Amino acid sequence: MRRMDDYPRSVYNTITYPFNAAWKESRTIMTRDVPDKQEAGERPDLEHLDAAVTHIDKLVSSGSIATSAAKGLLYGLIESLGTLVGDPDLPEHARSGYEDLLESARELRTKL
Repeated sequence: MRRMDDYPRSVYNTITYPFNAAWKESRTIMTRDVPDKQEAGERPDLEHLDAAVTHIDKLVSSGSIATSAAKGLLYGLIESLGTLVGDPDLPEHARSGYEDLLESARELRTKL
């Protein structure tokens, strides 16, 4: 039996569910290419973090996510943003963007 690591990373991955030797179902799902690892010391893009906060806000507004799940996701984002803001090597122009996003995430957390 092949493991998920044996399948090539592509837009279409075939997953086989062998719950029963006599019954197998094959499905095709859409995924996007994801790099295996982020380079050490590389900061995440501000746009990606902003998209995450915006996405959580939309999910909360539409009621598509449990409050506790949203709080957990926001906790992780706030911790990551706090770490980035506290980095002494972060340029000042980048720091202000991360600080604004951190404030937005904190406001969303208090809204919950």
